[in-house]
Amino acid sequence: LIILFMVAIKQNKNVDTPLKLYPLMTVLVLGDSTVNAGTMTQAMLDLFKDDGSTLTLLGTRGSGENLHEGRNGWRSYDYCELSVKGKTINPFYNNHFDFIHYMESQGYNEVDAVIIQLGINDIKRYTFQDYSSEKTLSAFDSIISSIKSYNEEISIVISLTIPPNENEEVFENTTNYASPEEYRTNIIRFAGELQERYKNTENVCFSTTNCSINTAIEISDVVHPTTIGYESMAQTHIE
Repeated sequence: LIILFMVAIKQNKNVDTPLKLYPLMTVLVLGDSTVNAGTMTQAMLDLFKDDGSTLTLLGTRGSGENLHEGRNGWRSYDYCELSVKGKTINPFYNNHFDFIHYMESQGYNEVDAVIIQLGINDIKRYTFQDYSSEKTLSAFDSIISSIKSYNEEISIVISLTIPPNENEEVFENTTNYASPEEYRTNIIRFAGELQERYKNTENVCFSTTNCSINTAIEISDVVHPTTIGYESMAQTHIE
């Protein structure tokens, strides 16, 4: 496996240096239940080890080396507006999303890259008629701006939101989502809007997880990947 993570995340600075020249890397993964599962981040750790490289993950959640900032059911704007949701604390919140506050309060000195894996919970209930990404994109703006205020050189990787299970029967017993057609279409719309909004933003790039996962066999319920699906996402993040 040839890891080209640094090439991908530095693409907007025209840096053409493979990760093999950077054997040590520190990454923070921010997201929803697809991050909170810990399966994808563990797969990332394993891929780095297989390559003879070392990945250090930051986070207040997870255990051992497999740390992250994933929270079940969280939307992008929850990270910007809430200090706590249910019983789950938001360590980034300081009257707004504050990355400097987060890094200082956790005693972290540096991070090479932040992966943002959000969007499922923002988009899932919208019909064709009421679809709006304005609040979500505004939250992405706040998160990205705050990360850059800490260090403009941090590479920010936006994971393009994965589509739902190809088997529409899984939607029958849930009220948490719009129709399969509406949800799938809105996810595609949202991915396009993210790319259009940040395509020229320095040190921001996209991980095409929305294309790499096989929705026929790698989604276990409506939106959560199987173990193989999470491994596919991990590999996409670092290729």
